[in-house]
Formats: sequence, structure tokens, C-alpha cells
Amino acid sequence: MDDTVKIVRYSVFGIMLAWFLGAGWAFFIPLIPDSVETEQSAMQFKERLKVCEGSFKERYECKSALKRQRNSDGFIPLATAIGIILTPLLILFVGLGHWIKSFERNRLTGLKGTTVQKRQEIREEDDKRREEDHKIQQEQVQERNTESKRRKEMSRADENARAESKPDPVHVLLILKDEDENAELTNKLGKMGYHVTSTNTVEDGLIGIKKLRYEVVVLGILIEGLGGIEGIKNIREHRNDIKIIATSAGTDGIGAEDVLKAAEVIGADATLARPYKAKDLGRLILKLAPKKSAE
Repeated sequence: MDDTVKIVRYSVFGIMLAWFLGAGWAFFIPLIPDSVETEQSAMQFKERLKVCEGSFKERYECKSALKRQRNSDGFIPLATAIGIILTPLLILFVGLGHWIKSFERNRLTGLKGTTVQKRQEIREEDDKRREEDHKIQQEQVQERNTESKRRKEMSRADENARAESKPDPVHVLLILKDEDENAELTNKLGKMGYHVTSTNTVEDGLIGIKKLRYEVVVLGILIEGLGGIEGIKNIREHRNDIKIIATSAGTDGIGAEDVLKAAEVIGADATLARPYKAKDLGRLILKLAPKKSAE
């Protein structure tokens, strides 16, 4: 039961009890005759009965009338006292019952409104969660497709090299923020015999990093998004065999030397300050990459 209902109910019951005791004392005590008054009243009634004369029937009817009058004179004060005492109690009791019903009805209406609002919030949360789950599933599918595509490209590069009786190419992952630079280096390194997978975000470059057979990663340290430093950390968490070449031209207030030194501390195997030529990068990759022979 609601605390408000309890407080009101106990308060009303307290008022009713106080009224019952107080009014009962005030109205009933005067109606209780003492022994002297009772004796005097009995004597007066006997004297009144003596006035009844005539035949037996007449005397009987006279005495019956006097007895009814006597009973009536005693009942009226008693009924009046009972009415005065009980009527307010009855009104309070009925009023309390109506108030409790009204209070509960309003409370249930409020709860119903709250429940409707809560259900709406739950539905919105469920819709948002399903949307997020769907987005995650799409991203996972896209990542699997990207990983599968890159694996096929690596296998195709190996098959082409073997068809020409050449060693398997060194698989290079190129992560630089400038797409034009990525395209240019991919083309020139490809002509040097490397197989290059290029992207302009660390997040995309990390797809399949545990499974794909990259041997060298060329990573721009000041790339947007996750960043090159975090990229090196992530690669090292999954692969210690990959050689990492960190590149940077520095930024305002921080020279390339300081940026590249931080990359070496994190786990880079070699560094190359920008700008650099494709052949310089090619020679550094050749120096770090494992030697391969034609099967």
C-alpha cells in the first residue's frame, strides 16, 4: 500500500476513535440514571398508573399507552445520541473509501502512463541496439570480404611469379594518408617486384593483420584516425615477424627526427624521413624483407 494512503487512513481512524470516545462520553453518560433517579422515576410511573380507571379493558389500554410513552421518552434521547456519534463516523468512513479509490485510480493511471512511456523507451533502445548490431554485422562482413580479397590478390601474385619462375614477391602493406602518394608508390614498388596492398587509414590496414602474409608494413606516423603510433602497437600485439618502416615529415613544433624516434621506441624496425624517393623505400624494404627463392 502506498505510504500516503497509509498515513491518511491511520489519521482518519485516529480522528474517528477520538470522536467516538469523546462523543460517547458526552452523550451517553447523562443518559445513565443513578439509583435515586431510577427509584423516583419508578414511583412517578406508579402514581401515573393510578389515574387509569374504568373497566378492565380501559385500564389495560391506559396502562399500555403510559408504558409506550415511557419507553418512547427513553428511546428518543438514546437514538439521538447514537445518531450524533455514528453519523460523522459513517461520513468519514465513506469519504475515506471514496478518497482511497480515487487515489488508487489516479495512481494506476499515472503508472499506466509511465509504463507506456517506459515501453516506448525500451522499444527505442531495442531499435537502436538492433541498428548498432546490424551496423557491426555489416562491418564484419565487409572486413571478411576485404580480407578474402587481399588474400586472393596475394595468392595470385605468388602464382604469377611462380609461372615466370621467379621468387614469391615480398608482400608490402602501404598505409599513407595521401591516396595519390599511395597510388604512385604502389605502381613503382610493383615494378620493382613487390606486391603492394595500399590504404589510407590504419583501421583499414589492420584488417586481417593476424592472418594475411604481410612481410613489411610502411606506415605514416601522423596519419589521421587511429594514428601511426597506435598502429604500430596493434601490429606488434598480433605479429612480431612483420617488419615495420615508419615514415614522417614531422609537424608544427615536432621535427621528423623526434616523431620517428618515438616510432622506433614503440616497435618500428626502420624509419624514413619524408620526402623520399620510391627507390629509397624499395631498397629499405629489400634490406628488411626475408630473402625468397623461386621454387
